[in-house]
Parts: sequence; C-alpha cells; structure tokens
Amino acid sequence: MNKKYIAGLFALAVFSAVLFLTFQGPQETTSLSESVRTWIGYKGDSVHFRSDVHYIEYFIVGVASIVLAWTLGWRLWVGAIIACGFGLLDETFKIFLPTREFSGIDLIKDVIGIAVALGILTLVKHVKDKQKQ
Repeated sequence: MNKKYIAGLFALAVFSAVLFLTFQGPQETTSLSESVRTWIGYKGDSVHFRSDVHYIEYFIVGVASIVLAWTLGWRLWVGAIIACGFGLLDETFKIFLPTREFSGIDLIKDVIGIAVALGILTLVKHVKDKQKQ
C-alpha cells in the first residue's frame, strides 16, 4: 500500500479517535480516564491527569499530521499547523457540548505536544536527509 494512503489513514484514525473522546458523555470519559490513570500508575489526582493527557494526545495528533505532511512532500510545519487547527476545533466543539467546556490551558498543552512532535520529527527528517547524502 502507498505510504501516502497509510499516513492518511493513520491521521484519519487519530483525528477520529480524538473526536470520539470529545463527544463522550461524562460517565464514559470519567470511567476511561480512571481506567487509564490506574493502568499507568499515575499518582496525581484525576483532574490533573485528564488535563495532562493533552500533552500525549496531541503529541500523537502532531505525529499523525506531520507524517502526513511529510509523505505528501509538504513542509513539516504545515502538518503542525494542521494539528494546531484541529486542536482549536476540538476545544471549540466543547463550547457546544453541555457536559464539556473550552479550556485555554488544555489548548496550550495541545500545542506543546504538537511542538514536541514537530521537534522530534524534524530531527528524524534531518538525520534521514543526511544519510541520503
């Protein structure tokens, strides 16, 4: 299968998973958060955990978007901008959901996760480009 299709399907799956989580009801999202928090052994409270997960969640969104941009021959930062736009869209949806709320702090954490993904993938691309020379 073509790398572009694989990257596109991966990005679509990641975006769909994030939107699925966004539209979950309060009981489902609390139950999932508690299960994951227990599974990884997070010692902090659940409120901080739910917010801190944004770093990881949007690192993955960033990787998906940036890899897609890379396979399409675009600059990596274009993928990061797409991921940031998706993060803003995701947080904005929460304004309209009765059990969710927009959080600027979560949006900042989203951008940090994406920035880390951009930094790592930029280094990977640089190393791959050097190996080709």
